[in-house]
Amino acid sequence: MSKKVVWLQNDLDLYIFNFFVLFGFVALIFEPLYYFGCQWNGVECPLAKTNALIAVIRDIWMFYGQWDPLFKVVPLWLQVMCSIEVFIFGPLYVYVALAMKYNWQSLATIGPLFGGALIYSTIVYFAMEVLEADENTNMLMIFLVNIPWTIVPILSSYRIAKLIKQSQLKN
Repeated sequence: MSKKVVWLQNDLDLYIFNFFVLFGFVALIFEPLYYFGCQWNGVECPLAKTNALIAVIRDIWMFYGQWDPLFKVVPLWLQVMCSIEVFIFGPLYVYVALAMKYNWQSLATIGPLFGGALIYSTIVYFAMEVLEADENTNMLMIFLVNIPWTIVPILSSYRIAKLIKQSQLKN
């Protein structure tokens, strides 16, 4: 029988935890306020005229839109990916962060599966960005802003595997 795995053991674990908290905030608050508040159209965002918070978030997205014009008027494929981010990945970011904080053993199963889904999702996103890039697209900035959604799941899957192996070896 294996010993219970303790998830938050070092600085790397803490960084991973903090990134999942940040990802949860982005997916559950920041992104929906733009996507649904601006109805997927930051250029004509109707609620920005009456809601100061949505106006600020729209302005942040429009700043990002300087590098990634797809977010000014979001194509259908990106709307689907972003909706998955909000409704499926958003709660899972929070779940993983809570599982790390409270040592839920289910993280051993859910963490790597979710990590794989995130890696797959960002690969598809990057591929579509490259395929649909125009002269105003700044691929370097798009990769720099979005690469944590690939690196953190890789690191978290590595840490989960390492911690499980360590707990099994101690018995």
